[in-house]
Amino acid sequence: LLCQSLDNGNIIAVPTDTVYGLIADAHNENAVNKIFKAKLRPKKLPLIIFVPSLDAAKKIGFFSKEDIQLAKVFWPGDLTLVVKKKKKITWLSLNLQRM
Repeated sequence: LLCQSLDNGNIIAVPTDTVYGLIADAHNENAVNKIFKAKLRPKKLPLIIFVPSLDAAKKIGFFSKEDIQLAKVFWPGDLTLVVKKKKKITWLSLNLQRM
C-alpha cells in the first residue's frame, strides 16, 4: 500500500530514530515539490536522497577518493556522506532503478 501511494505521487510520514520524516519518490518532481511545500522548506535547501548503491550515488554527487573508500567500508550502514551534487540532475538521464 505504501509503495502504491508513493507511485501515485503522494508523500508519506514515517518514523525515524528521532523524529518523523516525509518521504516521496525522488523520481517524481511533483511529489518532491509536495515535501518542500509541506515543510515550508526553501528549494535552495536540499533534501536527502536514498540510493541503492555507491554507483548510483556517484551519478548524482562528486565523491573524493576518501569518500569512496569510506562508502565501500561502511555502506550499507550508518555512515552518511554529504557530497556536492552534480550541476544538473535529471532522473531520466540517470537511469536509476527504483529501490
